[in-house]
Amino acid sequence: MSMTIIVDSNEAMQTPTVVTDLQKEFVGIPVIVSKLNYGDMLIITDEGKTIAIERKAPGDLLGSIGDGRVFAQAERMLTNTPYSFILIHGAINYNFDDYVMIHNKVTQWRGKAVRAALMAVQLSGCVVIQTEHVGLGNSVREIFELCIKPSAHEQKASKVRSVTFPPCDGRVDILSQFDGVGHKRATAILEFVGKDGEMGTLADAISWGTIMDMIVTDSHPDGWGKGTVDKFRKSLGLKSNEFVNVVEEEIDEMPGD
Repeated sequence: MSMTIIVDSNEAMQTPTVVTDLQKEFVGIPVIVSKLNYGDMLIITDEGKTIAIERKAPGDLLGSIGDGRVFAQAERMLTNTPYSFILIHGAINYNFDDYVMIHNKVTQWRGKAVRAALMAVQLSGCVVIQTEHVGLGNSVREIFELCIKPSAHEQKASKVRSVTFPPCDGRVDILSQFDGVGHKRATAILEFVGKDGEMGTLADAISWGTIMDMIVTDSHPDGWGKGTVDKFRKSLGLKSNEFVNVVEEEIDEMPGD
């Protein structure tokens, strides 16, 4: 069966070995680097099957649970493809006090909280796999071979889900990409600039984010401390005396319009 593998351009830039590992494992199969709307890797078969895989290093997994990003990523995959996987590439262990350990170092994460988050993802219909010593390419091949088994094996994707996550919002998605923001902080500032319980505009959120350090800390949205504001401003390339101001321009209609 022929297929094509697409690797998200951000993933390829941050971890170049992802592309080389896939090329070594899938010799002769096209591995294309392009911007993806969901997942870090997309496998498209000649039969029209689409498999989405979100790769997580252990540290990134914990961060994405903390800011809610992993749930939004799972929802995007589940909305767009019948085969959705989160591949944890690396070891996550727990000590006797049930704290998460990464690279033999104890984190502040409770094991119970991490396991609950991963169970919620699985109950949503997105499969979670953890590999430590198995190579990335080999893990992706195992996923691929399971999903393409002949129909006689009764391997069928189902849309019945025990858990659903809130629909993805484009404004949240864009803001969460800025350094230090993430899903929760993006939602918080959009709610901060909104009215009547509705989230505000992306333009207003960006504008307020650039002047947040001029406002009393007690009035900040959740998570928007000085460190977050500094990272956000740096991402926008602003100098210390520069800010973003939203101006609504009135456009005169031309005669005959």
